[in-house]
Amino acid sequence: MHTDDSLAIFDEATRRIGSEFRAFKKKTCAAFNTRELDRELDARRRGSLKKGQARNSSTTAVSSERRPRTINIQTFKHHSLGDHPKMIRQFGTLDSISTEPVSSFSF
Repeated sequence: MHTDDSLAIFDEATRRIGSEFRAFKKKTCAAFNTRELDRELDARRRGSLKKGQARNSSTTAVSSERRPRTINIQTFKHHSLGDHPKMIRQFGTLDSISTEPVSSFSF
């Protein structure tokens, strides 16, 4: 159960974690040269070959080098973090909601 005080703390914590994510990306991620994983490279090759076959092309040029990768904080899960306290204020917590389907048939 949340109170006004706990939701105020939640608001501040979500603001702070957003700021920490941005600082992490700016400072820490910039200090490291990260590349895609071997499995990501393999998946990109397979996808490129598949596209080449769909176009009836016999050869498709795919770079064998692993591409640079960085953290992506421009995602829905990062964007929606700040909305959680507001939604709890508006709708309440999710522990009182069931996602189990309701059926009119009795077994």
